[in-house]
Amino acid sequence: MAMSCGTLLAMACRKIYMGKHSCLGPIDPALGTYRADAVIEEFDKARKDIASNPNLALLWQPILAKYPMTFLGECEKAKQAAEIVARKWLSEGMLAGVPEQKKKIDEIVSVFANHKNSKMHDRHISPFEARSVGMEIQLIEEDPILQDKVMSVYHAADNYCRSEGYSRFISNANGIGLFARPPKDK
Repeated sequence: MAMSCGTLLAMACRKIYMGKHSCLGPIDPALGTYRADAVIEEFDKARKDIASNPNLALLWQPILAKYPMTFLGECEKAKQAAEIVARKWLSEGMLAGVPEQKKKIDEIVSVFANHKNSKMHDRHISPFEARSVGMEIQLIEEDPILQDKVMSVYHAADNYCRSEGYSRFISNANGIGLFARPPKDK
């Protein structure tokens, strides 16, 4: 199972620093290439269609047959796990001690962990939308010195990744890092 870890990790922080053009993404877990929420949604639609017209079972059978046994249950558990982690990290991090904490967490989770709202995995959630639902967002443009430093690091990292063929990397101050290249075409 994979989750959109960047946004999830950001929820554990006290504050997220973003540029005006930066974005966060949904915390929709995936099992292989399948988004858990999309699978759950598809099963629910099949269930309703077949209940209203049993002849539609013939249409749905090859579609649902692509999923292995127990897959729906795994998708439901993955979705629950993402929401549990988001709620825990928000309550212990960004929203620790905040009045009406539960209400704010519910609103944030409804935006970031609900496929019905996000519609797709690659949906961009702006810093302004994230701020409007209760996340602590600091725009780097509000501090020109910070913005210059952040953008200098960003451009250096972007140039390095492009020159070395990396699609992403994570590195710490101790020189320990994980570097990933995109998969090669077959």
